[in-house]
Amino acid sequence: MVLGMLYHLASLELKAKASNNLIRESQRTRGHHNQAIPSKVLIL
Repeated sequence: MVLGMLYHLASLELKAKASNNLIRESQRTRGHHNQAIPSKVLIL
């Protein structure tokens, strides 16, 4: 059960890092037009 919890936390952390990278990439490619959009909307 402990390994399952650790795996779950690790997968959540990886998903968070991936979404943050996607947000950074979209902001870098489109410029700073997305600053008005809250980050909560971008994170699915």
